[in-house]
Amino acid sequence: MMESRRRFLGILGGLSALPALAACTRQAEKLAIGFQRNGILFIARLRGELDKRLQARIGVTPQWVEFPSGPPLIEAMSAGAVDFGAVGDTPVVYAQAAGLSLNLVAGKVYEGGIANSFLTGPQSGIRSAADLKGRRIGYTRGSSAEVTALVALEDAGLSANDVERVFLAPGDGVSALERGSIDALFTWDPFFSIAEKRFGAREVRFDRAGLLATILYIARTKLVEQQAPLLFAFLDELEGEADWANANQPEARKLLATASRMPDADIAAMLARTGANPFGLEPPSERLVKNQQRVADTLLKGSSIQQPVDVRQIVWHGWKPAQP
Repeated sequence: MMESRRRFLGILGGLSALPALAACTRQAEKLAIGFQRNGILFIARLRGELDKRLQARIGVTPQWVEFPSGPPLIEAMSAGAVDFGAVGDTPVVYAQAAGLSLNLVAGKVYEGGIANSFLTGPQSGIRSAADLKGRRIGYTRGSSAEVTALVALEDAGLSANDVERVFLAPGDGVSALERGSIDALFTWDPFFSIAEKRFGAREVRFDRAGLLATILYIARTKLVEQQAPLLFAFLDELEGEADWANANQPEARKLLATASRMPDADIAAMLARTGANPFGLEPPSERLVKNQQRVADTLLKGSSIQQPVDVRQIVWHGWKPAQP
């Protein structure tokens, strides 16, 4: 188990979480939320209304800590510096394989949505995943982009051994593709949109073989076991925030556009890729759990993790959404 933990730490590379860890001095009465610059947690952070409601309801104001991707967020959670966060599918599998203490407490399946895209340069001759053989492909190791890359290779009858993998932070991946130092990049929004806008990166389609686009909401096991009422309250308020964002998408887009300094049209295109209701959360569904198990099995087959994991061991069904 210690070897698995060391391996998980090794994926962080340039994604050091130390600044975030320093910002998160633990206090018993505090709730530290790890977020990235997308999704409903980012909206909640920008609006500030959830903070007010949670303070009025239970006397707690969340602390918000930003991360560039899922792996450093999860490591901060393992260190006790973050209590709750939203990540993609792959970081949770890595964490579970490493024996880190967390629970999957809620999630969302994006109907028809795409979590990660396969990008090449505008003049690239790559037209399908089969053309990746012998090429340099970039992605953030331990992120949801990793399993997307493995599925694309599998669709073409290839494996990770048939390509040269380059592990990059998301922003660095965009720059590397623009320079031509990698031939393809697997990444998520807003980095997909940034690459498309900045230098005309081109998306390559492939058969995802039923792989679902999901977001997973995770919590420290200590929070689940010892402070469940606090977690219930936060999830209730976050669900309310998602309802507001779905019902007021023009306002939500404006918030995201201002914070990210991206045009509203680009934000609209990003949200459209996730489906009609881009924001939301619900208790872990059977479909989400089965998809997460498929992700774990794909990572095992691709030698990204070294032992099988049973996803159900970390699933928590304690939260029931408030009735409208």
